[in-house]
Amino acid sequence: FAGWADQMVGTNVEIAGQLNRAVRALEDAQQALEKALEKALEKALDMAGGPGDEDDHSHSHGHHGHGHHHHH
Repeated sequence: FAGWADQMVGTNVEIAGQLNRAVRALEDAQQALEKALEKALEKALDMAGGPGDEDDHSHSHGHHGHGHHHHH
């Protein structure tokens, strides 16, 4: 019976490890998705802003950085 208990614990540890990896993978995927969405949003905003925005790409990160468009 003790062996069975050990086996259960071992299996649980394994499952916990797999769950941890899955959660971490999900978090990575979520971050990647957010970054992709931010990039897409920036592109859309730049398109809407018209020509002259291309040089803004390098130093605009997400939601901050859209304050400095030099054409008004």
